[in-house]
Amino acid sequence: MPIDVSTISYGMKYKLPFENKFSLGLLSGFNFPLGNQIISKKNHAFENTPSFVGGIVTTYEFSDKFSIDADAQYQEYFENVMDGYQNDFFLNTDIGYFVLPGIQLVTGLNYATTNFENTDFNSNLLNLNLGITLERAENFIIVLNSPINLMGQNTLKTNGFGFALTIMID
Repeated sequence: MPIDVSTISYGMKYKLPFENKFSLGLLSGFNFPLGNQIISKKNHAFENTPSFVGGIVTTYEFSDKFSIDADAQYQEYFENVMDGYQNDFFLNTDIGYFVLPGIQLVTGLNYATTNFENTDFNSNLLNLNLGITLERAENFIIVLNSPINLMGQNTLKTNGFGFALTIMID
């Protein structure tokens, strides 16, 4: 949920039955606007149009301390949005190393592209993501990160800080 509580996102993953160092899963999610803003019924904007995301996620554990994660995601909106939007594609790879029990340093590369009917509007962005994960209890994880823009086209250059809390329910 963003800070202005304008949308809410739901997601889920399903782990496929692999039982060795390699694991594979399917993911899906929905993004819904909450309706606490002015919405044009004729020209839907990205931020106030529901969307669906689907993809795959994988992990390979080299050892108890060192692993690599990757995911590929595809996003499409339920309704036509402005400017002939077609779809989004995201590709992420992260390498993690536990420096202490429950404390992991993470480095990632994240690529995103947005495609339009008019290819002059297409955009893409490649980020380097530096971060840390804190897994000090059995059923939750805190992730802190900072993305650094490496290159992009037709997109804003940004600086940021990320915080994520994941709670697992058995």
